[in-house]
Amino acid sequence: MADGMSEYERDSGCVPVLHPELVDAGYDVRQPDKENVTLLHWAAINNRIDLVKYYISKGAIVDQLGGDLNSTPLHWATRQGHLSMVVQLMKLGADPSLIDGEGCTCVHLAAQFGHTSIVAYLIAKGQDVDMMDQNGMTPLMWAAYRTHSVDPTRLLLTFNVSVNLGDKYHKNTALHWAVLAGNTTVISLLLDANANVDSQNIKGETALDLAKQRKNVWMINHLQEARQAKGYDAPSYLKRLKMDKEFRQKLMLFTPFVVIWLVGFIADLDIDSWLIKGLMYAAVWITVQFLSK
Repeated sequence: MADGMSEYERDSGCVPVLHPELVDAGYDVRQPDKENVTLLHWAAINNRIDLVKYYISKGAIVDQLGGDLNSTPLHWATRQGHLSMVVQLMKLGADPSLIDGEGCTCVHLAAQFGHTSIVAYLIAKGQDVDMMDQNGMTPLMWAAYRTHSVDPTRLLLTFNVSVNLGDKYHKNTALHWAVLAGNTTVISLLLDANANVDSQNIKGETALDLAKQRKNVWMINHLQEARQAKGYDAPSYLKRLKMDKEFRQKLMLFTPFVVIWLVGFIADLDIDSWLIKGLMYAAVWITVQFLSK
């Protein structure tokens, strides 16, 4: 039998195709080429579902490892964003939880390459949204670090992902990784999802510390605003007002009586300027709004 690759023809999609006659004559479709890549890998990366079905029917191993990254055909399809191929391979028994040579499973690859539909499909098929790969990273961390768009981060957040989870080795949260990547889109999403701006990594650094190291004004300002909104930089009594819900509820019981008294008190003040009185009323309103949040 001649060398396997010499028997291939390439069609318009540049997919190595083996003559059926050779398969019928006993050629092993599992045989890799000089790059350690099988026919099934080539079919998967080019989204050729017909060839995938054919090669599997002739004995191809659905999860055979190959290529420089020691990946399965499912890894290849995931990297390319071929949802239909991912679906087909999994129907044929492909395992999305296997790791490639970089330590990633399929859901981690889909997250870092921004293939939102594949992320959704894999999670729907049972992949853990908070699963760590061998790099100690979750899909959310990869999305924050590699994908500078709203999705798949927004999608992952809808699956009740652990926003404040730290990675295995650096203890960086997704917010840390977004700052390291200068990913302003994801930073905004994570802050809206109540990411803890004071979480520290293994070096004791917060996301704000990392932003200051990079001298990124936008990130510094937004992270500082987030801290202030949570009352972290406020005096201790204001922190209690913001953080202690039970204390705030008790305080609100007396607020209507205090407000009524203040309205009457301000109205009776011997001040001719309604501008000053208006500012005093505004101060009362702002205080009530602050307490009610």
